[in-house]
Amino acid sequence: MINWIMAILVFIVALAGAVWPLWMDSRDAERNWLIDGEAFARGIFLSAAVIHMLPSAEHDFALAAGNSHYPYTFVIAVLTVFLMALLRQVALRICQHKSTSIHHHWQPYLLMLVLCIHSLIVGGALGNTPALASFIVLSIAVLAHKGAEGFALSTNMQNCQLSIAHIWRLIIAFALMTPMGMIAGHFMQMDAATLNAHITLAVFNAVAAGTFLYVATDEVLSNNVGKSSVTSVCYFGAGIILMAVVAIVL
Repeated sequence: MINWIMAILVFIVALAGAVWPLWMDSRDAERNWLIDGEAFARGIFLSAAVIHMLPSAEHDFALAAGNSHYPYTFVIAVLTVFLMALLRQVALRICQHKSTSIHHHWQPYLLMLVLCIHSLIVGGALGNTPALASFIVLSIAVLAHKGAEGFALSTNMQNCQLSIAHIWRLIIAFALMTPMGMIAGHFMQMDAATLNAHITLAVFNAVAAGTFLYVATDEVLSNNVGKSSVTSVCYFGAGIILMAVVAIVL
C-alpha cells in the first residue's frame, strides 16, 4: 500500500513543481528552498548509491556469477554515468544550435528525454527497495528532487514559448515516469528468486546507482549552476549522513 501512496505523492509533487513556474515569477529568492532541498536530495542519492545500491548489486552478481572477480557492478555504474553525461551533452549541443527554430523545437523535448530516463530508473530503484526505512528516506529524496526537476523542465518549456496546453501534456507525461518506474520495480522485487532475476536485479541496481551518482554530482539539469551556498553544501552533507545512519539501523 505504501508504494502506491508514494507513487501518487511523487506524481503530485512533480506536477506541482512543473506547474509552479506557470503561475509564479522564477526569481532566485523564490527558488532558494528548491536549491537547498535539491542539495539535500543529492546527498541522499550519493549515499544511497554508494552505501546501498552498489553493495546490493555486488551481492546479486556474486550469487549469479559465483567466484568471478570481475567488477561488473562498478563497470556498469560508471558506464551509466558516462552515458547519462553523453546524452546530456548531445542535448545541450543541439539546444545551443544557432538556429532559433531548431532551438525552440528540440530543447524542451531533449531535456524531457534525459529527465524521463532518469525518472524511470529512479522510480524502479524506489519500487525495488524492500527495507521500509530506506524506502522512506529515498522517497523523501525523490520527492525533493522531482519538484526541482519539474520546475526546471517547465521553465525551459516557457522559455521556448510552447503553448500552455502542450506544456501541460508534457509535464503530465513527465510526472508519470517515476510512478511507472516504481510499479515496474515493485514487480521486479516480487520475482527475485531465480538466477536470471538475480542478474536482472544486479544490473538494474548498478544502473540505478550510476544514475544516482550522475545526478548527485551534476548540476546542469536543475539550472542551479553557480547558485549553491554553504547552506546548500550543509544540506548535501545532511543527506549523506542520513543515509549512512539508515545503513546502521538496517
